[in-house]
Amino acid sequence: MAGNLSMNKLSAVVVDANTAIALAEKEAATVAQAKAALTYYTSNGYLMFAPGVIVSETLFALCGQQQRQVLSPSQYTQAVVDFHAFMQGVLPPPNEELSLTHTTRLLTFDLDLPKQVRRNAPSVSVHLLQ
Repeated sequence: MAGNLSMNKLSAVVVDANTAIALAEKEAATVAQAKAALTYYTSNGYLMFAPGVIVSETLFALCGQQQRQVLSPSQYTQAVVDFHAFMQGVLPPPNEELSLTHTTRLLTFDLDLPKQVRRNAPSVSVHLLQ
């Protein structure tokens, strides 16, 4: 395992808000994929980052789910607690472009994101969860 850590010490995975939402809400259709991908990256020594807006985007989505009664008040509370726990392992966004210093993968369920990344950040690869 030490070989994997040294080989990937400059590797990073950026977690999109939809991945954090899937984990926090425990969405049946997506949570297993998100957990498996995150387990793979963390066990292979990737540093985990997230954009600065992940907190507001995730909390907004969770609040909306509670307002629409998709989540009960207790489920909402547990989702926020789980999101907080998840974020303990996530680094804040760096001040420089991450892909200049790290091999970077973006973890997302967003089907449009690969096109945006190709157009705006071609050095970043996308791990599209489906």
